[in-house]
Amino acid sequence: MLLTPGTAACNRDDVERFFELAAEPTEVGQDQYVWHPIVNPEASP
Repeated sequence: MLLTPGTAACNRDDVERFFELAAEPTEVGQDQYVWHPIVNPEASP
């Protein structure tokens, strides 16, 4: 999963801090994606 401007409600510093806390990277596939209207009201599942 990529956290890019417009798709994540955080800035680069927040993203870097998050990944410093993660024990190891985990790939999130399409089947694990959770759509929610508050997160991205323009998208649909």
